[in-house]
Amino acid sequence: MEDGEVVFKTELSAWTPQVVQLQGVYTAPALRGRGIATAGLAAVCADVMRDVPLCSLYVNHFNASALRVYERLGFHTVADFATLFF
Repeated sequence: MEDGEVVFKTELSAWTPQVVQLQGVYTAPALRGRGIATAGLAAVCADVMRDVPLCSLYVNHFNASALRVYERLGFHTVADFATLFF
């Protein structure tokens, strides 16, 4: 938080002894491109990984900026995922 505004956030949506799933990764639009997401997510993952060996997340294939952040932090694709609506 900075001046009452959210600068960076992520949520821990599922937690097992093997993995924590992250969701809702967000950086304020005016502050993007400054390394805030990289630093914030690295700190969250380091803290989480004191208790579990892995962090995971889903990302849309077209979200190039998010993919660059995640790859920089060592995340890698293990499967493709699709949502189908009926």
